Amino acid sequence: MTSVEALLNETLPDILKKHAAFDEQRNPVLAQIKHKPVMTRNVARVLGQYSLLPATIVEFLKIGETRLIEWQTVREELQRNIGEELGSRTHGQTHYEILNTSANRELGLLLSDAVPTPGTIQFLNQIRQGLLVQPHSYAAGILFALEASAVPELTVVAHVINKYAELIGSVENPITLSEEDWKNAAGSPGTTSQYTLNGFFAAHLFDFEIGHKDRLAETLEEYIRTSHEMAGLQKGFESVLCIMDRWWENLAAELCGDDRSLVTCVPTWVTNPLSGNFMMEPEASR
Repeated sequence: MTSVEALLNETLPDILKKHAAFDEQRNPVLAQIKHKPVMTRNVARVLGQYSLLPATIVEFLKIGETRLIEWQTVREELQRNIGEELGSRTHGQTHYEILNTSANRELGLLLSDAVPTPGTIQFLNQIRQGLLVQPHSYAAGILFALEASAVPELTVVAHVINKYAELIGSVENPITLSEEDWKNAAGSPGTTSQYTLNGFFAAHLFDFEIGHKDRLAETLEEYIRTSHEMAGLQKGFESVLCIMDRWWENLAAELCGDDRSLVTCVPTWVTNPLSGNFMMEPEASR
């Protein structure tokens, strides 16, 4: 295994596990749901704020495609990923549309009506800014973090949705988190135009997101060559995890009904990428 392969497949996944946002036991929203009384409307607010990330993911991927335009295989993988997000394997229905439609049909949740809070605006803008202004390897790290964190984050979100279902009187959890259910589901890509919440999450947990992460890692190996580039990739990756930790703290404040949820204590290199210690030197174009 090369040093780049070890970074992508061992070091960065180990770093991800240390962040509370992606841990079912330490995620601040799940911790409150499990141990404190919560109001139904506040859980709905949290889910609405979360939905703004899948609503924005195609924009992030397109920025990455533009920034890394000279990294051909990476660009092609991002284009394939964008195609899937926009419905290439789901009968032309975007993944965001499927999430909205199934949540509304099964639980009465109107996720598309969500208005971003200041904390969510800050979260999305910090990722957007990092992709736009940071060097190639750093931007690649941001993109890889978005893909590598998707499965644990979606697992957390599934638990939040199941809690909402419980609060509104549902007898069964709408999401089973079962790979066997996914294998047998009528909602598998390419077989039906009707998708359930369970089918949506199973498709992402056991198919889409695994492919996105693994294929992006494979293509990045070709372009991340030097120790400088590896450092940039890791810093971009870690920046997203830090930002997401803070965002989930904001969502936990939403769960408490705290409209002042503005967690802003993020590193300077995230809030102002042009002045931080982790700004990379410009990389030679390829």
